[in-house]
Amino acid sequence: MNPNNKQGLSKKDYADYEFIVKEIGRLLSLGGPKELLDYYRTHQADALFGTLPTEDGRSFPCSYEGVERFRQIVVRGVDALGLAGKKHSVKVLTHALKEKFVREAKEITANTTAENAHELFLCVAREEEAKHEELTHYIPCAVVTDRTPDRFAIRPVNFVLREIFMEENDDALRKEADSYPHGEFELQELREFFSKYSWVALVKAPPCDPEVSKARARLAIQRALNLIKLFFPSDRTRRVAQAGELTTPVNTSWLVSSDARGFTLSWSRRGLDAILTDNWFEQISAFDQWKIAEWVILTSWERWDEVPEPYQRFLDGLAWHGDAVSEPDAQARTIKFWTAIERVVSLRDSDPVVKRAALFSIETPGDYEARLKQASTLYTRRSMILHGSARYKDKRSIETASKTEDLSRRVLLSYLTNVVSLVRLRENATREDMTRLFQHFHSVIRGS
Repeated sequence: MNPNNKQGLSKKDYADYEFIVKEIGRLLSLGGPKELLDYYRTHQADALFGTLPTEDGRSFPCSYEGVERFRQIVVRGVDALGLAGKKHSVKVLTHALKEKFVREAKEITANTTAENAHELFLCVAREEEAKHEELTHYIPCAVVTDRTPDRFAIRPVNFVLREIFMEENDDALRKEADSYPHGEFELQELREFFSKYSWVALVKAPPCDPEVSKARARLAIQRALNLIKLFFPSDRTRRVAQAGELTTPVNTSWLVSSDARGFTLSWSRRGLDAILTDNWFEQISAFDQWKIAEWVILTSWERWDEVPEPYQRFLDGLAWHGDAVSEPDAQARTIKFWTAIERVVSLRDSDPVVKRAALFSIETPGDYEARLKQASTLYTRRSMILHGSARYKDKRSIETASKTEDLSRRVLLSYLTNVVSLVRLRENATREDMTRLFQHFHSVIRGS
């Protein structure tokens, strides 16, 4: 860390610690428990969020603003750590800093100065980093009904049929369950939870805070599932999801009654997994666009820093498209699909979104005018929905959403081929480079 930067951080941290100490002293000076309760009645934020944890499980009085200063110190410190800071959880570090401050209050207040105050945060960060370890996450998922192959990978995520996973790991799971009193109950709960899904996704995350590790794993899995949603239509992949994601219910029961008949019960059951073609993975993974997309996902996974903008725009567009596929409301689907489109073709507010959407959706130059007309119509419908002139549940909504989905898919796949694949050789591509590329494509089409 730059010594000058560290000195500046120490001054800011010291000012925050001084404020915290004053707030603690102010509340303690109120008197006994009765006076403190009277104060809390008129200062609810301090009552609810203005305490510090102690080793015996009780709390130490502070103000809400004082407690927030701990978080301010951590956010500032994590940012100063750069890429190493991304491996930490602000929530965990803040809690650890509070505990250390209360536990070692006398020593800290006696030895902390404006020149060394940042060392306290660094000490806590080192202690937490020492606990970091490589973790493999296992998340049940709804993917595809086809059981061939029974294992496949969308790097960095591996998928395996749930019954194969449970059989292969049965002994290890039972051994873990036998190692503590309530283990058998927890194993039973896990089996029941996993039984609702046909697949298990496995992803090994590098050493970092457990919550950060889980978030990275879930993001990688979601990107892999979104890639499947991109290549196959929503009527098949709408319920493709990892456990814990909100999706359209598949098992439903209805209860109605009438004066003449009393109660009437009905029910429906649908499968979660997508019904795709035989040998679907072998076929789809051979496509160049699939290989490029998988490469972008893997590149993002392997880095702690930001990926080049063209790659991030695709990942964002992929996320919006995947979210739209699982969206039950047709008008909301249209908005989300257009957001996916705009994320990859629009670099600034004034960009010609419709023209670029048409450009990236053509198969041959001769298709441009027809695609431009269709994209313009769909964008008008999107604007009517977004700005309120379209009636909710308009009868055209489902058709509009379907056509916009097709446009979004075409645009994202074309973006992979015409932008991402070209800038892979130059990772420092700027927005200006992308603008010139868009303009070049458009001039070629218009000149044909």
